[in-house]
Amino acid sequence: MPRHKRAFFVPAVFLFCFAPGHPSFARDISLTAPNGLTELTRLGPTLNPGDTATFTPGVHSGSASLNKLHGAPGRPIVITAEKGAVIESWKDAAKKEPLPASSILIQNSSDIEITNLDIAGAARGITLGNCTNVAISKNHIHDISNYGIMNYKSSNTSISDNTIERSSLEHGIYISADASNIRITNNTIRDTHINGIHINGNITAPIVQNNILERTGSYPTKEGGSAVTFIGGVTAPILRNNTFKAIHGHAVTLDAPNAVISSNTFQSYAWSAILALPNATNMTLTNNRFQDPSAIPLVRGSAPGPRRGE
Repeated sequence: MPRHKRAFFVPAVFLFCFAPGHPSFARDISLTAPNGLTELTRLGPTLNPGDTATFTPGVHSGSASLNKLHGAPGRPIVITAEKGAVIESWKDAAKKEPLPASSILIQNSSDIEITNLDIAGAARGITLGNCTNVAISKNHIHDISNYGIMNYKSSNTSISDNTIERSSLEHGIYISADASNIRITNNTIRDTHINGIHINGNITAPIVQNNILERTGSYPTKEGGSAVTFIGGVTAPILRNNTFKAIHGHAVTLDAPNAVISSNTFQSYAWSAILALPNATNMTLTNNRFQDPSAIPLVRGSAPGPRRGE
């Protein structure tokens, strides 16, 4: 008798569940030194929701530029590093001349997590442009010239548990242009030339909470500025439970209405704890501790000059 071949039919739902890009096929991708940043730029267009790109131990040179990366809610694209991986973006490492760019630039992207990176040697450590739903956490960003983290036209950004230090020309964190739902929590920011956290633009209800700000406005030389600023169109900022130590300048410059400033500890500051400019209307101050008897807790209007000897 002739033998008949059997036909097998695979349900469409089975094919869908095991298609590339589905969470069952989330990839772990190793980025190897010294070219991990170049690899990340090359791989960017192929990254899918749930993928994790990991810098392996060693020194990774240069920078990465990523555009149109899209994770998904609950399945972000993760950029992380193993212990011993260092990103050094110096233009001239011997002279400690920073690269005039961002170590990692991400634009037009969503649902991204950037965590556990050690970054040095660029004008900007991590820059977001026109992004949404990005979490930047547990990074050490240091020895940069302009900003440790820059957030431009990006909403739903969480910046938490980072250490940012030695910003030689400008700020630790810079939030600018239009944004909402900005959360800056549990960070340590120290040794900046001007401001620690600079929020400037049409930013609605940013939350700055549980941060430690130390020696802002003083690295590598004393310049001044403020540990935290809310200016240029910011509305209803919340500043809660932060600690200010050895601030050269004002601890807070406020030019925004409907601010809530509560439960902060102002240990030491050169000029004033809070400089309230004309737009600082309907301000709520509760349970703040002003511990420097030689400085002014609150000033309205223009800033006072530095104290004698500064």
